Amino acid sequence: MKTTMIEIAALLVLLLVISNFRRLLKLRIVQIAFGGFLKDVGAQALAKQPDTIRLSSQPGHQWTNVAAVNKLAEPLLARGFTDLGPYSIDVMPQVTLRFLVSPAVSVYACIYEHAKAGVWLDLVSRYTDGTGATFTTVRSTGMDERPQDKIVRAPNASADMLFGRMLVERPQRPLVPLDAAEVIRLFEAVYAEQMLWRKTRGISAREVGNVAAAPRV
Repeated sequence: MKTTMIEIAALLVLLLVISNFRRLLKLRIVQIAFGGFLKDVGAQALAKQPDTIRLSSQPGHQWTNVAAVNKLAEPLLARGFTDLGPYSIDVMPQVTLRFLVSPAVSVYACIYEHAKAGVWLDLVSRYTDGTGATFTTVRSTGMDERPQDKIVRAPNASADMLFGRMLVERPQRPLVPLDAAEVIRLFEAVYAEQMLWRKTRGISAREVGNVAAAPRV
């Protein structure tokens, strides 16, 4: 899933676990009546998620929907981003990532392609105080987010529009300098950080119900 990046493991598995119950879980009365069961579903899904991930460069990767990936990447390249190419996640074979970075403004882009969920974009800045800002084309997942992080969701925004909004709306605090190596390190580190937060905090019955009712990516 940041949000999408740090939610991605828990959310995708949670969606699979509750997929057979989506219609029922949309009903508030069911969420109330079976709150303990729903909480257990969330806990079991979350417990299956790895605490850490490792990225590997995948030169020559063949995208399933290359047009959609390029539609998100090309406006950013025109804005001065450097293409870092495709990467895989060791424990998530269904996901491929394409990273781009703009050291001048301390923003990195992550374009996701998931076998079932499709293609989406995160733009991320990290701050020296350990917080972050993510502007994403993903709709709300229904899961709570770390209160210290700024998350802006714009499902219908183009990559260029999303980047423009980020430059204007992200918090003005000291930023972590970025280069290619730092982007990969940060992605792995933030996943671990966010997964620790989510496992420590847990997933509530309300969140499971929200995920069931939320639209897909």
